[in-house]
Amino acid sequence: MRVFVTGGSGFVGGHLIARLVADGEAVAALARTDSADARVSGLGAEPIRGSLSDTPAIEKGMAGSTRVFHLAASVGSGGNSEEMWETNVVGTANVLDAARETGVRRLVYVSTESVFLDGRALDGVTEETPVPLSGHLSPYAETKAMAERMVVEANGDGLETVVCRPRLVWGPGDETWLPGLLEKVERGVFRWVDGGSHPGSTCHVLNLVEALVLAAERGSPGEIYNVTDGEPLTFREFASAYLAAAGIPDDFGSVPGWLMRAAGAAMEGAWRLLRLDSQPPVNRVEASMVSHAMVVDDRKARAELGYQPVITIEEGMAALSG
Repeated sequence: MRVFVTGGSGFVGGHLIARLVADGEAVAALARTDSADARVSGLGAEPIRGSLSDTPAIEKGMAGSTRVFHLAASVGSGGNSEEMWETNVVGTANVLDAARETGVRRLVYVSTESVFLDGRALDGVTEETPVPLSGHLSPYAETKAMAERMVVEANGDGLETVVCRPRLVWGPGDETWLPGLLEKVERGVFRWVDGGSHPGSTCHVLNLVEALVLAAERGSPGEIYNVTDGEPLTFREFASAYLAAAGIPDDFGSVPGWLMRAAGAAMEGAWRLLRLDSQPPVNRVEASMVSHAMVVDDRKARAELGYQPVITIEEGMAALSG
């Protein structure tokens, strides 16, 4: 069977293509640039040159495909709101339209726990927890929430849609969250928040790939599935393990959560007022994520998909240090 992937040259997409090819699937993947084209080809997939705004290219890639994995997105805790709207919302609408036009049977979409980020803690949220309709802390959170809703509502009339919602994806090839932590440490600006005591769920990229494959096979149409590594660790436990893998001790000072949240709001406002192109040292999203519990419940994926993590946090950290 032919499978089509958007975002195949990215962090998660690269691991997904490698898994699909290893499983004997014929894979085609959207590629916007020469480098994306080369990466997709190197993974054993057929590159389809185009972007999420290029409907003919999307339809070409989907032709003859029974399943689509839609991973492509504009990401970041800051970012350009117009670009995120065009990629995350309009681009997802284009993918859904093309899937209907080409007769795709099932579309699996990668969402994020960020759809909930409005400044409050995530304390064991399930798939039934209402996603805020407004008040998101970033354009990324807002546009991903809109796209997730669109995908769920698109289910029906021959197209089955399933959503996987991981929390803090990490692993080999990650270029965002954990490398960002390391960069702050190297610049000497990192501090624990409330001693790093807040619990948080995580999701190794190989565990997410396992869930995506299962969702394509067993997911109930129109449903959302949270995906995690299992029991949450405190932020300090998880981040210290990552720093230890890089040979860095975790003896940093600590600041209170209220101060971190105030600093994030103030810096974000100042950067916006001064129209600076750079990103502030901390913003509201980052401040909220490290000063609140960020725990999601994945029991639904385990019960309905038969999902079980294929790699533990300890094994994943050992692989990073190796």
